[in-house]
Amino acid sequence: MPSHQKNHYVPEAYFKPWCNFDDGKLTCFHWEGGRFLVNRANPRSIANERLLYALNGAPAEHHVALETNYFTPHVDEPGAVVLQAIIANGVSALTREQRHLLVRYLMALRARTPENIAKIKDVGKEMLQQELRRDPHEYAAIKYFGAPDSLEDCIASWYREGIGLVTLPEIIDHPETHNELAEMQWWCFDFRDANVELLTCDRPLIWHGGVKEKQFFLALPITPRLGLFITKDAQTENKLRNIGATALARKFNESVIASAAKYVYAVHDGAFRFIKTRLAQ
Repeated sequence: MPSHQKNHYVPEAYFKPWCNFDDGKLTCFHWEGGRFLVNRANPRSIANERLLYALNGAPAEHHVALETNYFTPHVDEPGAVVLQAIIANGVSALTREQRHLLVRYLMALRARTPENIAKIKDVGKEMLQQELRRDPHEYAAIKYFGAPDSLEDCIASWYREGIGLVTLPEIIDHPETHNELAEMQWWCFDFRDANVELLTCDRPLIWHGGVKEKQFFLALPITPRLGLFITKDAQTENKLRNIGATALARKFNESVIASAAKYVYAVHDGAFRFIKTRLAQ
């Protein structure tokens, strides 16, 4: 498949901590035709969909612009660097800029799933057309993606169906949400003392509540032994920390399995029964 045709909605690099050093693969669990299957998978082949962000019908140089001009250089690569910095030095060592880079990465994990892309195509098209008609000067922003010279030509052309997708960066980079998340309490829990390892999945970000709610938190497993948490207040952090390493790891894993669309991933098959009984067919 040509370069940039496979669009990863979870970056390939994210899964590397779950990969075996010998074969570079992780263990994949899923239901298929009434059977619970376990196999080994390469991160390149998972959590992706062909031309998910493609601007269908666009000139060739803009067809995969969202992937090449936005996600790869501004989301996936910087986010991977920040996650590695957390693994190496802890979350407290992050700069403000690094926090904002990781917020973008987290917001993208939430926004770029296939089901959300479908919604954005439908809703974003109508919203963007209305907005552009109200303020034609805003049209200049989407011409970055090779849009026609005028709004009228745009709406009448191939952008009519794909126009909603060009709002993705704006959704992901929403300033108010970015600032709220960046100013919350960031902490990591080290699960080395837990009796189980953390799992991950094809929808790994756990997002609990709204950012304005007092008990809001989000969580992301970043290695089999390290979880990132962002909480609204100290009370929520203390409540989670006081659960204990093994109990919190199990609750974390239950949340990961519940959020999965189809696939759960692990280093090995030791959690086979735990996953099978919780992963919906």
